[in-house]
Amino acid sequence: MEQGWHAFSGSNTAAGFYGYFKELQTGAERTCIIKGGPGVGKSTLMKKGGLHYEEKGCTVQYYHCSGDPDSIDAVYVAEN
Repeated sequence: MEQGWHAFSGSNTAAGFYGYFKELQTGAERTCIIKGGPGVGKSTLMKKGGLHYEEKGCTVQYYHCSGDPDSIDAVYVAEN
């Protein structure tokens, strides 16, 4: 498991799905959207990217999928 900070990017509620993606983008210098079908490597790419920046000393936040905690919906990298 990655060393960084872990959270969920959304949740299923009685009123339906609620996501925090707008909040994640607030103050972000850059946003990169990765799109593709299931099993093509989106989460793997984000995990490897997060580990790369952790090794450089950056703070990394991993946001897991509420429907599949092993999948990553977003990675936020902050320079220290």
